[in-house]
Amino acid sequence: MYSRRDLAKIALGAFSAGRLVAKPNSTIRGVNVGIQSRSFRDRTLDEALAAMVRVGIEYCELWEGHVVPPRLSRKGLREWRETIAIEQFQLISSSFAKAGLKILAYNYDFDEDFSDRETERGFEMAKALGTTMITASAPPSMAKRLNALAAKAGMAVGLRNRDGTTPGDLSSPEDLAAAMRGNSSIGIGLDLGDFAAAGYDAVQFITGHLDHTLAVYLRDRKKDHGESVPFGQGNTPLAAVLKLIQGKKATIPAMIDYDYKGPDPVAAVERCYAFCRQVLTAKPTRP
Repeated sequence: MYSRRDLAKIALGAFSAGRLVAKPNSTIRGVNVGIQSRSFRDRTLDEALAAMVRVGIEYCELWEGHVVPPRLSRKGLREWRETIAIEQFQLISSSFAKAGLKILAYNYDFDEDFSDRETERGFEMAKALGTTMITASAPPSMAKRLNALAAKAGMAVGLRNRDGTTPGDLSSPEDLAAAMRGNSSIGIGLDLGDFAAAGYDAVQFITGHLDHTLAVYLRDRKKDHGESVPFGQGNTPLAAVLKLIQGKKATIPAMIDYDYKGPDPVAAVERCYAFCRQVLTAKPTRP
């Protein structure tokens, strides 16, 4: 984890970057376009923050991998989660705020081997970051447990779907509906790329679950479990989903989740962001 001195440097660097360029504003015609910080997984938290400022993206889902010390064993990771000072997350929140960035969610993946304290700690970390939402990949069997903790904390959990290649993953529309059933604090963070790669219709799902789709992840994949590709080159209905959110005036953040192979993540994210802007500012076509 970052020390006080490290975090002070991050805050200062972010603040300086924010003064050199305009404060980020990535609300495009009513749609909040953000980024999953894992898009900049090749760099440290302060470098990722600077990249977000450079691209001009205001909203962020903070990936746990950007705050966890590297190369921890499973035991070490549990100990870190259970004992790290919550003040550290407050300092991270302050760093983002000084750069003009907003943390919309904390990405904290749960698993069945989590201790009770380890599970609870995710909600405490998210609250210290100033958000009321955790996004997570988690086994379906944990839905009720997470719902109870989320309700107690006054938060929501957005469960993220996968493409169905691993047994037991949340994948199909039926899986997602079952995870939400009876769990008022559970919603869905819909990975559009994985949903399309598995052969499902994201527009249909979101239309039917508008109030329970807590975020969408912008990834473009080819059908039949194909590879991730640059936006517009795959079979994911990215433009249709963005226009749906815009047309419904829904408060669903659209998070760029860059994961295809490219030499420069910042340039790639800039292209992803330009794709979103082009879609959302295009004039409606007449029938």
